[in-house]
Amino acid sequence: MTETAHSPSSPTSRERTGIRSSLRTGTRSTISLSAPDKSVQLTHYTQNPVRYLSVAKNGTLAFSYNGDLYTLTEGREPVKVEIAVYSDQDERDIERATYSGGATDIAIPKSQKEIALILRGDVFVTSADYRTTKRITNTASQERDLSFSEDGRTLYYSAERDGHWGIWRTSLSNKDDKYFTYATEFKEELF
Repeated sequence: MTETAHSPSSPTSRERTGIRSSLRTGTRSTISLSAPDKSVQLTHYTQNPVRYLSVAKNGTLAFSYNGDLYTLTEGREPVKVEIAVYSDQDERDIERATYSGGATDIAIPKSQKEIALILRGDVFVTSADYRTTKRITNTASQERDLSFSEDGRTLYYSAERDGHWGIWRTSLSNKDDKYFTYATEFKEELF
């Protein structure tokens, strides 16, 4: 029982007839290089089978092992492929609401990629390009007089807290976040 990926002709693989996941060692957990007169073991896994074996034009192998993806270049050890998945949604509950009016203030940063507004006394930021909106404040009191910082990473506004008015700011906490609309964390503080 073998799973074979045929290698294209190249100076480093001219004599190769196939690369396969093999039962020779008793499991399908190894990859072997097969030529007419010899077989060379390239991996030494012992637990789970190597699956979905394929080879690129440059001779790089790609395969799945134990649920992860790997690449293997001639003369080296397998390298796990790091995969990052990004999503507009986070794990917090999403509250869907539709408002057709009532915004009392608006601010647009220099990037013009998002729009901040005061709606029903709270600060919201919405994407200028998509339908994503994030609520920035959720207080029993009110906010007003909204503006962005020069770099667009901080929102300033007047806010009533405990019966007293002050200037507050909410800043992006994560240096990798570019916009409030997609930020996972931000910090509010009295300015």
